[in-house]
Amino acid sequence: MLSDREDALDAAQEVFLSAWRSLAQFRGEAALSTWLLRIAANRCLNRIRRRKSLSEHEAPWPEISGETDDEIIFQPPGAEADRPDRLAETTELGEILTEALARLDPGSRWMVLLSDVEGFSYEEIASLAEVPVGTVKSRLHRARMAMRRLLSPVA
Repeated sequence: MLSDREDALDAAQEVFLSAWRSLAQFRGEAALSTWLLRIAANRCLNRIRRRKSLSEHEAPWPEISGETDDEIIFQPPGAEADRPDRLAETTELGEILTEALARLDPGSRWMVLLSDVEGFSYEEIASLAEVPVGTVKSRLHRARMAMRRLLSPVA
């Protein structure tokens, strides 16, 4: 959600610290993982709001330059998916998808990531977002349509 590894690591530490401090407030009405994900989502959304209030833009995903000898890693011949042209295509597609996701509003991005990347059900997402299942379905539909529009020039 944060598109920045260091920011995500900081947020993860905050999540577990917050969960530890609030463990007595955990009522057990949902799974512990659901409760932790809700805390994580709130932390990430707060960080995104803070960035916007400071007029900062999300940082792009870091790129591996591979220009120095220290960064070159030997890779023995492998499967079809390991071919350099396939790896380049996969990397390029990943960058395009990451950029498209970054252009979604944080709430939509969060739902797409939970559903399409993490594999959460509509019911689990509804529980995390504290909204009805129908709302999750409509928001996901709108987010996917937005992704389709963002990716249409690529296809």
